[in-house]
Amino acid sequence: MPKRTSDNFMFTVDSVNDPRVVSLRETTREFNAEVRKTGEGVEKIVRLKGRAGLSKGPNPKIEAAIAAGETTKHRVSYDGSVPHKWADHFDVYLHDKPAWG
Repeated sequence: MPKRTSDNFMFTVDSVNDPRVVSLRETTREFNAEVRKTGEGVEKIVRLKGRAGLSKGPNPKIEAAIAAGETTKHRVSYDGSVPHKWADHFDVYLHDKPAWG
C-alpha cells in the first residue's frame, strides 16, 4: 500500500458498511453530541474516499467510468479518487468538522 501523508487517515475498507466504519461513525456521533453539550472541543466528521486499484496502468473500473461519461476529459481526474459507485475500496478519514457546516 502507498504511504499515507494525511494525519486524518484512519484505515482502508472494502465496503462503506464495514463494521469499523459503522463503529467510527457511531463513536464520532457520540463525541460530537458531547462537544455540543459541553461546548469544549471540535466536532469531527468521517469522510470516505473511493479508490479503484492503483494509478499504474489501466483500471477496468476507471475505464468503465470514463466510457460511461462519468469523468472530465482528463483521465487523471480519477487517479486520486473515484465516485463511490466505481470504487472497489475506500480510504476512511476523520477530520475536524468545518466551522461553516
